[in-house]
Amino acid sequence: SSNVVGELTGSEKPGEVIVIGGHLDSWDKGQGAHDDGAGVTGTMEALRLLKQLGLKPKRTIRAVLFINEENGLSGGKAYAAKDRPGEKHIAAIETDAGGFSPRGFGVQADSATVAKIAQWSYLLQRIEADRIQKGGGGADISELGKKGVPLLGLRVDGQRYFDYHHSDNDTIDKVNERELELGAIALAILAYTLAQEGI
Repeated sequence: SSNVVGELTGSEKPGEVIVIGGHLDSWDKGQGAHDDGAGVTGTMEALRLLKQLGLKPKRTIRAVLFINEENGLSGGKAYAAKDRPGEKHIAAIETDAGGFSPRGFGVQADSATVAKIAQWSYLLQRIEADRIQKGGGGADISELGKKGVPLLGLRVDGQRYFDYHHSDNDTIDKVNERELELGAIALAILAYTLAQEGI
């Protein structure tokens, strides 16, 4: 199996890349709707929204649907290990906490970077996803973090997550369409802001 990759190429600094992503594989129970079908759907929808709006990011926004998160992270490891001359990852955002209402983002980076990203929280207030705090990331992007790339994780209202996680209950009927849509919107807003402003 392979990762699936698509991108909006940056108009001014195409070599500076913001990765957004989730993982394609799921546990052997249920359908993997929250873990991580919701993350994959949110990633694709974020890119689609930006394209539909005709927005041209200054930096490249790359959607990566990682394979094999559940059993060894081979997709995340392969992505991070690939040599891409002329490219520099400036941030990576993962969505792997279910398709629930977004509440904000966790940021794994130095304090100055966390503070810079937190100053954009007002952009997410309208959808109540404006909590930007230190500590975040995700398994698929962890190898990029080892290379010094700031990592972000979409934080959602996870009160019901373990009702579904790795169980027969993780089916598509348990995903609320509006909550999933709001997560994609939050992802699109932050990815585009990073693409415009850099870190």
